Amino acid sequence: DDLVRIIELFLNKKNKFKTYNLTPGRSIELVTIANIINSVSGKSVPIKTVKKGLSPEYTGNNRRLMKELGKFQFTKIESAIKDLYQWYYKNQKGIGREALSQDYF
Repeated sequence: DDLVRIIELFLNKKNKFKTYNLTPGRSIELVTIANIINSVSGKSVPIKTVKKGLSPEYTGNNRRLMKELGKFQFTKIESAIKDLYQWYYKNQKGIGREALSQDYF
C-alpha cells in the first residue's frame, strides 16, 4: 500500500531525480519478519537459519525519497505483513499453488 501512495505523490509533483530507493529506512532481520509471519498466521513454523549471526546489511538509503516526500509515514511492518497475509489467505483459491511455485527466472 505504501508503494501505491508514494507513486500517487510522485505523479502529482515535479521530482528532482529519476530514481529513488523506496524503503522505510529501518533495517529488519529476516528472522524477525519470519516471526511476525508466524504470529500473524497463528502458526508456529520452525525458522531455520543457515548461518548464525548477521551477514552484511542489504538495505537502501531513503534520504533522497524522504526529502521529496517530507513527513511520509510508512506502514508499520507488522500491519503490512498482516494485511498482505490476509489478502493471500482470502485469495488463495484464485492464486493456485502452481503459479506460486513457478520459477520465473
